[in-house]
Amino acid sequence: MKLFIAICLLTFFLSAHAYADILTRQELSDGIINKGDYTRLWKVMEKAASGEPILFCVIGGSVTEGAGATSWETAWGNHAYKWWRKNFPGTNITYKNIAIGATGSDFGAYRLPYHLALFTPDVVCVEYSVNDWGEMGNIGYEGVIRQCLSLPNRPAVVCVCHMNLQGVNNQEHHIKVIKYYDLPAVSIKNAVWDNCEAGARDVKEIIADSVHPTDFGHAMLAELVAKDIFDKAKKTKPVKISRVAHETLPEPLVTDALQYTKYYYPAFVRAKTSGWKQRTEKTEIISARDVYGSDWISAHPGSTLEFTVTGSVISVCYQRYTHGGGTITCYIDGKEIKTLDCDFSGGWGDYWATDYLATDLDNTEHTVTFVSGPNAHGGSDHTAVLTSVMTGGAK
Repeated sequence: MKLFIAICLLTFFLSAHAYADILTRQELSDGIINKGDYTRLWKVMEKAASGEPILFCVIGGSVTEGAGATSWETAWGNHAYKWWRKNFPGTNITYKNIAIGATGSDFGAYRLPYHLALFTPDVVCVEYSVNDWGEMGNIGYEGVIRQCLSLPNRPAVVCVCHMNLQGVNNQEHHIKVIKYYDLPAVSIKNAVWDNCEAGARDVKEIIADSVHPTDFGHAMLAELVAKDIFDKAKKTKPVKISRVAHETLPEPLVTDALQYTKYYYPAFVRAKTSGWKQRTEKTEIISARDVYGSDWISAHPGSTLEFTVTGSVISVCYQRYTHGGGTITCYIDGKEIKTLDCDFSGGWGDYWATDYLATDLDNTEHTVTFVSGPNAHGGSDHTAVLTSVMTGGAK
């Protein structure tokens, strides 16, 4: 009972405050991985101070969607949003969370034109540090960053890095993109991991399972963003104008292929099919998860699906099931590329997986073919579900 009361009190405290004073001064200092250029942030704050409406957005994976938090109010994005309401009380500040769990920045880049770009965000916080891995993660990460920076109203972009229970994330790779565009960025790993290893903090009070933050961890992330970035930007008028503050972006660090993306799904594709069926009828994308509203399904091995796409990068989004599933062998222009396993037996839950099929094709039209196959582990469930093919590079 005492534990229950304590949890309720903590939840009330965290939901009632824009961000809590839970990080030490040293942790706050350590949590800054790139001070960045405040020019765009300062311009948004000028706009807010004049009473013009502001749209605050967050995009990322399950951490940003709110996993681990006891309610949406205690998720870090909502805490960070409260900073704007507290500091500009006379201004209409709205908040949109367009994060989707179990997705990386590659999928983020592909769906951004259908989600974030539909609005006119003034501030965008980007968090994919426990969803992307290795240098390949920077293909999508730079795509998200460039798309955000290129939106017509030129919003401010802030980068947020979480960590898993072992203190691991992808910031050693993401930091290259962050520094290249001189973006304000914070990391909970840099802020607290040394103290966790030394025993001064219990990582299990910060991470709820293997990766998702507790309410306490969400509040930590929000405090880093609020105090290390928003507070500092509000107090400091920029003395330099960086290249990202201008209309034209610099040449890409890795690639700009995912700055320009296309999304191919059943309602908008003329496909040659044999055995694959369109499972739902959907002709528009409205909310973040609506990209999953239309797909192709095959219950029998040997079904074929074929259509043409345009781009230099090609990815596929497909369903993985904990109760079993078949396989999907993928071809580009008649060449076998890889076989996708839809069986996720023993996993944490069903989810939509995104996988690159190619990243360095000629930026022209290509024919993609998908052949369903039997369960790769001897199971009886051969179901294969393909939700979309996505391409990058085609302007």
